[in-house]
Amino acid sequence: MRVEGRGNKAIQGHNGGHFEHADNQDFQEVKQTFDRASRAFEEADQAAKLDQQDGHAAEGARLMHEAASLYPEARGLAIAAETSDEGVAFEAKDYDKFLAIAEKQWQEYPSAGMAAAVASALACKYAVTGDPKYRQQSEEMIETSRQKVGNDPEDQRTFQEYTDRIRYRLESRKIITKTEYDRKFRSGQASN
Repeated sequence: MRVEGRGNKAIQGHNGGHFEHADNQDFQEVKQTFDRASRAFEEADQAAKLDQQDGHAAEGARLMHEAASLYPEARGLAIAAETSDEGVAFEAKDYDKFLAIAEKQWQEYPSAGMAAAVASALACKYAVTGDPKYRQQSEEMIETSRQKVGNDPEDQRTFQEYTDRIRYRLESRKIITKTEYDRKFRSGQASN
């Protein structure tokens, strides 16, 4: 029996992916779990690619929710699905929903990234309302995110890139996508 899907290198390392007791019930249970996980992570990968493209947040969120549903054992997929809902709310210009989702995630997983998402949503609220309380709260969450970033250079680079966009929103009161921001301010630079 040949096993397909994500993680094939590990499986193929065993006798070219062939197993003597492939009809064994234990093997079949492991294979089913492996196949389900593989499909889930393939869908999550597709969703992540869509999330990088303007106008595809809803499609990406649908795939991420399917991935989380296929493999609920991976709690990170459920978190990613909820995060993708932030993108859908952002694209729909539903900044109240964006903020509600970001705040919920921040309460559940108080990390640098979640703090930055709250800061971003608050900056959107400031941009559309002009209410200085949203600006102040956004700046406070940027600082909270900075404190949680840690020393990893990649995390620090990501933090800086994300907060530059939030600060632009706070200064200009214009809400633009990452793609638009990169085109305007980072043309010729590599970005993710």
